[in-house]
Amino acid sequence: MRTENPLSAAGNWKVTLSTPVGPQVIQLRIALDGARFSGRIDGPMGSHDIAGEVGGNTLAWVMQVNKPVPVKVSFSVTVDGDSLSGYAKAGIFGKAPLHGERIAADTVAAPAEAGPVTADSVDPQFNEPYIEIEEERTEPAPQIGRAHV
Repeated sequence: MRTENPLSAAGNWKVTLSTPVGPQVIQLRIALDGARFSGRIDGPMGSHDIAGEVGGNTLAWVMQVNKPVPVKVSFSVTVDGDSLSGYAKAGIFGKAPLHGERIAADTVAAPAEAGPVTADSVDPQFNEPYIEIEEERTEPAPQIGRAHV
């Protein structure tokens, strides 16, 4: 007779990370393989493949992010049925608590397509895209619709 894994972390999760700049919502996908797991994180810090260790009902992994600044982030997450909680420690920035809930596979958003506006390029304070300037000017920009004097 087969019994279910008591951890049951496998699946899709919507996770909210409480950071000093406000809540960051990420989607987490987990696949178990004995004492190890693999998966993927998609969120404001980008999309990253992850892999880590399973100990009891706890998952732990470390990943390198480059947005908004390059930093190593260590996660420790405890799973309890269809909810999880824990923290992410981002280098010198300290621990940020997190909590999440299991979601159905069909509610997982597809990764953003390449283009000028992605989840990584939206200013969370104003909910508007960041503007990237790719040219250097030595003179002021021309004024559209104004006569030059």
